[in-house]
Amino acid sequence: MNKPSQQNQSDILICTAQKNDGLFISRLITPLVKKFICPDLTAKAQVTMLNSVCPQQIYENIEDGFCYFLARPWPAPTFDLPTQSEVQAESTHSTDTLYGVIGIKDNMHLYHLFVDEDLHHRQIATRLWQHYLAQLNLTTLDKPRNITVNSSKYALGFYQKLGFHWHGQTDQRHGIISYPMSFDTLTHSN
Repeated sequence: MNKPSQQNQSDILICTAQKNDGLFISRLITPLVKKFICPDLTAKAQVTMLNSVCPQQIYENIEDGFCYFLARPWPAPTFDLPTQSEVQAESTHSTDTLYGVIGIKDNMHLYHLFVDEDLHHRQIATRLWQHYLAQLNLTTLDKPRNITVNSSKYALGFYQKLGFHWHGQTDQRHGIISYPMSFDTLTHSN
């Protein structure tokens, strides 16, 4: 996969996911969940967590109105016509390459925010979050006062950098421990 450079973020396209992107979203999220979330869970909770990111569940989320935005490679402009083999390689490569994904439930709960591990610390998750906030400002007349997230232990510090506040409690559902956080949209409005 061509990776975006540290300095040049123009090589990323953020677009709205379609139902058929569920498989690719799951392929991105599943290994990250296994590495960063599952080690803190019981075996039963691991199964529950992994089932929540399987392709069928992502399809259902999209059908149920979850909004997913995808960070994908943005091809560099070229002035030379591509060869037939380059066209075929691009068509098989571009549809399933995801740098990151953000999923929002009911326009007020951050449900998924994951970035390919090789691309951590390149501002992709921040850009996905900012894209969502921009879309929220453009499309929602009654913007929610608070946006919530149930953070993993691993992501707690990152969400705090985005402006989320953790109020010191943990939550446990189906053996999955999370850190409920909230983001005040009025405090952080443009």
